[in-house]
Amino acid sequence: MPVSCLRIVSLLLLVAAAAFAQVTSTSALSGTVVDPAGASVPGAEVTVFNLETGAVSKTTTNAAGEFLVPSLPTARYAVTVDAPGFKQAKVTDVTLDVGVPTAIKIGLEVGSQKESVTVEAQGAVLQTQSATVSTTLTGRQLVELPLVSRGLDDSRSAATDRFYSRYRAKQQRS
Repeated sequence: MPVSCLRIVSLLLLVAAAAFAQVTSTSALSGTVVDPAGASVPGAEVTVFNLETGAVSKTTTNAAGEFLVPSLPTARYAVTVDAPGFKQAKVTDVTLDVGVPTAIKIGLEVGSQKESVTVEAQGAVLQTQSATVSTTLTGRQLVELPLVSRGLDDSRSAATDRFYSRYRAKQQRS
């Protein structure tokens, strides 16, 4: 009876922990679009292109020249900005990590929309919207993580296993 109670309590604690540990596999991309003088550019069309899947998300900057594309899957993206009277601007490598909102600033140059300005490389994106620290693990890293236990059904520890194996060996010799 006490063992089954212990298992029930352990299972309830495990379920409660899983409910609180809500894992997200998405991130958000926000940014500001400015002209050469540093003034905001309202009404600019922002296109976010997933370089891995080809998915496209579109939005428009608000009156402050800001945009937000929430719930994007973690991946590498290209961001294109079009606004009347400005050259098209394109940032080719924006990486989104799990649960880390990313903010970029895109500067437009005056000119025809037929011309474009491409930013090939971008420095590390600094996440300034929250104090959360996180990392992204690869599948291999997850497999190589050390396990605390072998499973819920195994209530014995490694030390107990060693004790019983030595005890059985002594019993067999006798």
